[in-house]
Amino acid sequence: MLGDEVASQHTVARRRLLPTWKKAAFGLLTSCLLLAALEGLLALLGTEPLTVEHDPLVGFSSSSPLFVPSSDSDGELATAQAKLAFFNRQQFPRQKSSDTRRIICLGGSTTYGRPYDDVTSFVGWLRQLLPHADPRYQWEVINAGGISYASYRLAVLTEQLLELDPDLLIIYTGHNEFLEERTYPRSQRPSWMLQQATLLAARSRIFTLIYRGLHGDPAAGSQRVILPEEVDEILNHTVGPSSYQRDDFQQDQVIRHFQLNLSRISRMARRRGVPLLMVTPAANLRDFSPFKSQFSEAVSAADRKQWQLHIDKARLLQIEEDWQAARQQLEAARQLDPRQATTHFQLGHLLLKQGESAAALAAFRRARDEDVCPLRALSPVVESVRQAARREGDLLVDFEQLLAEQAQQTQGHRIPGNELFLDHVHPSIDAQQLLAEAIIDRLGKASWLSLAASWTPELRQQVSLELKQSLDRLDHARARRNLAKVLNWAGKHMEAGQLATSVLDDLPRDPESLSIASAYMRQLGRLPQAIELMRRRLAETPADLDSLRRLGSLLVDNGQAQQALEPYQQVVKLAPRDAASQHHLGILLLELGELDQALLALTAARQLEPSDANIHYHLGIVLARRGELSKAAASLRRALQLNPDDEDARYNLDVLQQKLRSGQP
Repeated sequence: MLGDEVASQHTVARRRLLPTWKKAAFGLLTSCLLLAALEGLLALLGTEPLTVEHDPLVGFSSSSPLFVPSSDSDGELATAQAKLAFFNRQQFPRQKSSDTRRIICLGGSTTYGRPYDDVTSFVGWLRQLLPHADPRYQWEVINAGGISYASYRLAVLTEQLLELDPDLLIIYTGHNEFLEERTYPRSQRPSWMLQQATLLAARSRIFTLIYRGLHGDPAAGSQRVILPEEVDEILNHTVGPSSYQRDDFQQDQVIRHFQLNLSRISRMARRRGVPLLMVTPAANLRDFSPFKSQFSEAVSAADRKQWQLHIDKARLLQIEEDWQAARQQLEAARQLDPRQATTHFQLGHLLLKQGESAAALAAFRRARDEDVCPLRALSPVVESVRQAARREGDLLVDFEQLLAEQAQQTQGHRIPGNELFLDHVHPSIDAQQLLAEAIIDRLGKASWLSLAASWTPELRQQVSLELKQSLDRLDHARARRNLAKVLNWAGKHMEAGQLATSVLDDLPRDPESLSIASAYMRQLGRLPQAIELMRRRLAETPADLDSLRRLGSLLVDNGQAQQALEPYQQVVKLAPRDAASQHHLGILLLELGELDQALLALTAARQLEPSDANIHYHLGIVLARRGELSKAAASLRRALQLNPDDEDARYNLDVLQQKLRSGQP
């Protein structure tokens, strides 16, 4: 008995000596098991995490379905009429047959097929290729790509599309995240760890249940930004990218929102048992300069001037093909402001000329990522797609890497350019086909489909030939013309000019393409070609005032002042009440020594626009050359009253006053 008592005392002692950390660990483990069990129970009961059913940052003023019952055919759905400004026209049965596989492709304008349409998008290619790749099924491939649609709009659209019983969703997104104005709270900005903890909690069903108990409907009373039902781009309210300013906080929040939307889309699909395939967005790195470069705030005015000197010197040295000296100038410019996108873009081209393709690729990527108007998916956006696919267990086609490999094969480096893109982000028809084939191969590797033995390069080439032969070449040329106009409006004159020049192969008399191509040749210093293109433009639209002015200016720049007289006189004949036209004619007549006619034109210009200092200045010069010194001095004095900083007017007035005082003629 005594031994038992002693043993019992030892047992009690051992229990009392159990370390505190072990007790805490056992308690934590028990709590985790209970929470996991509760989370699982809520999942069985159908409770969805807050992030799946609710976007905490963005809402919409209204929402209408993309596909509605067709007015042409019973039992079919078609794209709603109100949506056709953003989406392709699609039509398909409401109920799919038992041997049909339905694929719905979401995204922005690349999915849409811009600058063309659905037929040459990767969606259209899938529609043509899948029956050959796996002929066991009937294939329905639906294009739900919306022009300018960003991920937060696609998340809402996904909820609709999952009701259509798809067998697979494919999403290509990332380029449009900065197109619309959105604001995020800046006060009391949470730390990165707190943001991650909050996001993790919002993915929990327990958190969702507690939140509902405290707040009710998650959308009610929230401080979400309310956007219109359809896209309202920032660029619609400005000329080019001028409204965009560097905002690192905003950029960071947009990327986090993008990551949240990818997770929401993935989990909505998984909840419905629908596989999801993500595609990384790819962009034209080599042949498309940044939309907007901007100095860092800390860069002084003196350093900005020095930066410009380095850039100008580098340009001249490259003309002389002194690559190393040009590189030193660009490196010096980069040191002054590492965030100037233009520097990185020019340095990328120089490094490529020197055979340093890896360094060139890094420079081109940095140029894209420092673009203040980020209309190409930034590096963190592209990487977010990769991470989302890994994290959520979704399929992935790395289109960015695919095009890098294609560039390596055809260009000898991994930097894609105009051989794969039509502009900054829209792939060529061949690149769209390449993406479709990569998607099919990925689905085959995942055993989602079974590739037929006949699925060979020769078969794919035959399908490609048949599709391309069916295209309307003129329609495609007009689409490229429209794209050139957009690029020109956005300030991308060189890129627009290259595109417009190619359009003229198919539309040699297209007025807008002729104008853009002429301006492009002028930028290149090819004045005879620019003049010839502008004459062709005027042959189509003889009374176009802007074209007449441009032709006159080109002829003057090319040393053909006498020939320039005709278009300038034609402008005045068509618009006699336009002061600028009278002014330009007067200047040209002055250069030609036709002083009487110049006086008439400039006098008319002064009557039409008496507050224009330059008109008074040129009128003073004409009067002086005619020997009317007093009148000339009065005109120059008026020019200085209107523009006190005009040094030429001040100098010429001083000369005239000296002559008047000395009595010289």
